[in-house]
Amino acid sequence: MQAKSYYTNPDGFRTVVVPARLKHPLTHRQGIMLIGSCFTEHIGGRLDALKFPANINPFGIVYHPAAIAVQIERLVNPKPFLKQDLAERDGLWHSFSHHGRFSGPDPDEVLQKINSDLLSGSEFLKRAGHLMITLGSARAYHLKPGKGVVANCHKFPEPGFEQVFYQPEDILRVMVPALEKLFQFNPSLRIIWTVSPVRYLKEGIPGSHLSKYCLLRAIELLLEKNSDSYYFPAYEIFMDDLRDYRFYEADMVHPSDQGIEYVWKQFRDSCISVESAMIMKKVGPVVRAAAHRVSDSEQSAYRKFALAQVEKIRQLEKEYPFLDLTSELKQFEY
Repeated sequence: MQAKSYYTNPDGFRTVVVPARLKHPLTHRQGIMLIGSCFTEHIGGRLDALKFPANINPFGIVYHPAAIAVQIERLVNPKPFLKQDLAERDGLWHSFSHHGRFSGPDPDEVLQKINSDLLSGSEFLKRAGHLMITLGSARAYHLKPGKGVVANCHKFPEPGFEQVFYQPEDILRVMVPALEKLFQFNPSLRIIWTVSPVRYLKEGIPGSHLSKYCLLRAIELLLEKNSDSYYFPAYEIFMDDLRDYRFYEADMVHPSDQGIEYVWKQFRDSCISVESAMIMKKVGPVVRAAAHRVSDSEQSAYRKFALAQVEKIRQLEKEYPFLDLTSELKQFEY
């Protein structure tokens, strides 16, 4: 995996991790689904902002490969969730298959949101060109008694769960069948694997390193089974290139904005097509302009500015008819 996916270039000051170019890079013409840890959302959010057709974590943030495998199988066969699939605690209804952003006081509303995202995610995945999977931890939680892996415990009492550590062969045991179904569902789909650089210190430092090793070894074995897949070395960039705590938040666990921006630039340069890199340069200023909020005193000057932005958007839509700049256009039209 290491030899094919990236190389290191000691420059006398630090070790630079240089990802290999993705053979079939991302484009604005094909969708990408991203599933995995919070790091997935950082990359996915940037892709979405720059108008790539992206679907980000249709079940919410998830860390363990077994939970991700369950989600993939559910997307391939989008059987609706029912009320008996939910659990109530302190007035809120939760799904153990979903992140807390789906939870709420009304079970019908919770199910509506869950099933709407499931159906739209399934339809998106069927047409997508890429799926990026970011693994976070090899340590899973299983719901007792014998009810399988959960994506989120939602702070339910600990005695209701069993902690299970997955060795690389355990990860393959759950992931390979899910991927086989996925490739039958979308034969042209290509996988981008990553390991989250988030440090899981609640597992202890040795435990966190062991967990990451198991994920890396499992990905290496999965790459051997599917040579068309790709490994992006986000974890190695943080561990071996950005070896400094200034690239982490104050909790010393989560990557800082500066660190994420550096990894994003590496991802952009290695995984995005030449055409889409050009589109990003044109779209970026329009997106940033649309995010600007003006005061009353700026209104008269802003009107002229908005008209210029509308003209830019019209030109982009004409040049790249597959772009969706609807929200930006609404922002600027009077």
